[in-house]
Amino acid sequence: MHRSILELFHRNTTRSHENAEGDCANGHEIDEDDDKDKSGDNYASCFDDELKEGSNFDYGTMKRCKGSNCGLKSWIQMDPRLFCFLYDEQQNKCYCKVCVDNSITDTEWTSGRSPPQGGWKKDYLLRHLASREHLQALSVPISAANWEKALFTDALNSETKDDVVHLLRNVLWLIKEQLPISKAKSLHRLIESHGVSLGRRHRSKNYSWQFVAALNEPVEAENLLALKQARVHSLIVDESSDIATEKHLMMYTKYLAKTELQVKFIKLLYLDGKSDAVSLYKSIKKFYVEHQICLQSMAMITTNGSAIMMGSKGGLHVKLKVDIPWLLGQHFVVHSEALAIKDSYNEIALFQEIDGCFKAIYSYISRSTVKHSGLEEIFHVLETSTIKLAKACHFKWINRGRAIQAICKSYQTLIIYFSDMSYNDHDITAESILIKLQQPRILLAIFFLRDLLHHLDNLSIFFQERFLNPVRIPERVQSTISLLECKYLGNNILWESSFLLGIQLLESGALSRLPMARKPHGPILHKTAAKATDEIADSVKTLVRNIVDSLKEKFPDNAIIRAFRILDPDRIPSDPEKLAQYGNSETAALQNHFSDFLSCDGKDLVAEWDQMKYLIASRKGESLDEICIDLAHSDMWRKEYPNFSILSEVCMVMSASTTEPDRGFTSVNLIKNKYRNLLTSDQLDQLLRLCLEKPEDAQDYLDAAYAAWLQAEQWRLLLKEWRRGEESKTESDSTESDLDPLSDSE
Repeated sequence: MHRSILELFHRNTTRSHENAEGDCANGHEIDEDDDKDKSGDNYASCFDDELKEGSNFDYGTMKRCKGSNCGLKSWIQMDPRLFCFLYDEQQNKCYCKVCVDNSITDTEWTSGRSPPQGGWKKDYLLRHLASREHLQALSVPISAANWEKALFTDALNSETKDDVVHLLRNVLWLIKEQLPISKAKSLHRLIESHGVSLGRRHRSKNYSWQFVAALNEPVEAENLLALKQARVHSLIVDESSDIATEKHLMMYTKYLAKTELQVKFIKLLYLDGKSDAVSLYKSIKKFYVEHQICLQSMAMITTNGSAIMMGSKGGLHVKLKVDIPWLLGQHFVVHSEALAIKDSYNEIALFQEIDGCFKAIYSYISRSTVKHSGLEEIFHVLETSTIKLAKACHFKWINRGRAIQAICKSYQTLIIYFSDMSYNDHDITAESILIKLQQPRILLAIFFLRDLLHHLDNLSIFFQERFLNPVRIPERVQSTISLLECKYLGNNILWESSFLLGIQLLESGALSRLPMARKPHGPILHKTAAKATDEIADSVKTLVRNIVDSLKEKFPDNAIIRAFRILDPDRIPSDPEKLAQYGNSETAALQNHFSDFLSCDGKDLVAEWDQMKYLIASRKGESLDEICIDLAHSDMWRKEYPNFSILSEVCMVMSASTTEPDRGFTSVNLIKNKYRNLLTSDQLDQLLRLCLEKPEDAQDYLDAAYAAWLQAEQWRLLLKEWRRGEESKTESDSTESDLDPLSDSE
């Protein structure tokens, strides 16, 4: 904020209101596009219009006064570019108010410049605006807060505030609905057609993008301020490419704000085509330095399991640990589970055959509305509810479970449908699908997968909790492993409800429906349920054994994360002898790992634990989160147990969920689609933040956005004046060199 901005605001806002009233009276709508710069400066264009339309201004008088002081006073009063000049009639001198207020060196414009011999020229004033002394005076900030207060007090009380706030609210609605910003002008006209006054200015697409930046600034500032105030936070990052193949790094943070956990989007970093570990490390560190965020307050980084991110030799986690020795690393647990199941599933021929059958059914029905309507007609005839067939996704196992569930519920209907299609339409594809579905081993394997994926889907849903804490993961994974081992890896397989339903369907003769007038190409295998069960038993055990082994491999035991479980009241033993030794080894491990992060190198951690565990034991029945929140923010606990207060906050902010990055990349694909693929990285970052945060259009928020837009508008106007002065200086220098007869010979 500079003094010159205040002068610029007082002069130009006054002129802009006068010109706006004149334009509205004449029925003109003002619409400026700053990027094209066709109409020039907003206020200068208004000045030119007034010269053309004003009947009281005499061009002859201006021409006669060109070399006199009368012309100088007219320029200063009517040309908004010369807002900072002041003419003293008594001394017959011209001063620059910016240089006088913020003068560093004594110049002729500070002490007052006398008229030149040839008379005043406007170029003299414009040259001074681009001079080194004037720019140096502009760089001096305001020392008193009254200047800034006066600027925003006048601005917020100006007549244009209500109009701009209405425009801000319209642009915010477009962002929330994920509509193009180019539609803002049409929305303004629609709102105005219903009797809402929006003024005649600031309606162009460029002003709409300025409003986007203004709406984004309060939200971004609030999130960054909360992150700076947090003692500890975790960083959640994931890398991906948008539709324009531009690589971005999605950054979220998880921190404890008073007594509430927060997961906030902070930045979408553009990677400039480089996504190696070194580039990611430099980009993250640069972001922390620019925004003055303490890098050492980071306790954990959660990301995908690629070598670039979590590589043991040169990954991002390893490079950050050089600056943060206590930094923990966590792989997205949903990715770990999906990779574990995928590796096991693809090794068995029976389940690969089932995958091929699923793809054939989905492709056959989904690609034709006629075939889809035919299937719905059979559902209607059988008086059963219509079931939508889902596509089996190879990576997201929840989708695969839903696809199998839909097939199982409509299995008998599919047999009837493909039988009719094979007989009536002589469709070879339908006949081949029918042959697959009528095989008893295929039927029983599909119904077995429904039971198996039910347990794995429950684990996946648990992994997608927003505030999932890694401390809770090992127990849940181990319980799933124990369940699978008990059901399928014992001496006898304990088949579950869906598999038993498949046996009933097989024994009921539902698979015996054949085409009426022609036989299928391949023989239909009529086998008993017992033989089919024995046939798939080995494949079932092999699949379950592979899944169990992969889960154990993908979810290794982390001693530091496991050590935080001592804060759980339900784990504390009731026996006094066991309680005396409880948690001592885990406390020593935490002290060794976080010694540089804790106060006094964590030397008092063991002593704090000897007293604190008895207090935790008295609060049995409460959750781990409740204990950690009290430790982190209770004044009594923070004074008595300062080290465990920090560690409890570390325990709370640890993250393992991929929910937020997935939601962020989904929003990126909706915002930057094939119709809006020219968005810049900054525009995409601003739109994404507003879409994810969805700020309410409360008056306080809109006032803050208006103040941010107004401040930026003054800077843009000041920069435009400086550029215009530079252009005038260049033109004057070139003109003088052309008039110099010795310039060519020299």
